[in-house]
Amino acid sequence: MRKIHQRAALFDEESFTLTSSGRFGKEGCLDKKSLLKPKEEAVAQLAELRAYIETMAEHFSRMVHSAWVMICHGLEDGEIKASLTKQYSVKARVANAVINQARTRMNSLSALKVTQMEELESKISAYEELLEDQKKEHKEWHQGVNWHKPQKGDCQKNRYWKRKLNNMKNRLHGMKQKLASWKEKIENSSFSCCFGSRKLFKAQYHLIEAGFANHEEWKAAWRKARKKSYYLFGSSDETQGNQLCQLTSESKLGSDWFSLLLRSGFKDDKTGHHIAVRIPYLKKELKDNLENRSVSYRFVLKDRGLYIQPMVTIQKKFP
Repeated sequence: MRKIHQRAALFDEESFTLTSSGRFGKEGCLDKKSLLKPKEEAVAQLAELRAYIETMAEHFSRMVHSAWVMICHGLEDGEIKASLTKQYSVKARVANAVINQARTRMNSLSALKVTQMEELESKISAYEELLEDQKKEHKEWHQGVNWHKPQKGDCQKNRYWKRKLNNMKNRLHGMKQKLASWKEKIENSSFSCCFGSRKLFKAQYHLIEAGFANHEEWKAAWRKARKKSYYLFGSSDETQGNQLCQLTSESKLGSDWFSLLLRSGFKDDKTGHHIAVRIPYLKKELKDNLENRSVSYRFVLKDRGLYIQPMVTIQKKFP
């Protein structure tokens, strides 16, 4: 691994979660008998692993999209899990990871909308006060004008006031409508979400400015952005904190080297991938988590390589 990334974390009073990152290199392939393999075999095995991750990432993205729709329709986790395992022929742990990702994103949007709703309520309250002040100011000015013999510019100014107040009323009405819409979405847990980023989606309408030669090139980038990661949800009651992905410290290679066993997520598929990865950041905390905590993993596909991101929980109280 040549680059280390510290990613965003969720904090509470007793613990916080950090995500370490390691990149698979050509020198990092293992078998059970002879630790490091020759370079040619390492390249072939790494290509095989990347092909599997790409396949799983594509299935995973589709399952997340399906789970999102089912959550919006009010289905329970058990119903979603049964539907995913039957439709995509994946193991229950993969379905659990899919539901976790969809629920997490839904909860994040819900929390964001609650914050935005509070800000909008405050904005509406302040705007209503401003509108009342403007109405009062207009009324005082209007009463002070002799409309039997108006002066030059009085009629024009009165039309200006009417347009201004009407625009303010329309804006206030729009904010109240938006607030009501957000409240309904929060109550029904129904949110719109653009997988792959809204910015990239809108780039199809401005191809040249966005750096795309044609629509086909944009479509390829769009599909790639929607299936760039594969997530495995961990559990503390499973071996090394995860059923389908397990790390084991390899002291013969160095203190920051681990052997990775990645099992297939498809039903009736007993195959697996055994490969080495170097994770120098948070290695001590990662080893502790492997013994008695759940460890979730995210595999990220990038142009410069394939990355693994184990999620490490650290017990600590902040001052």
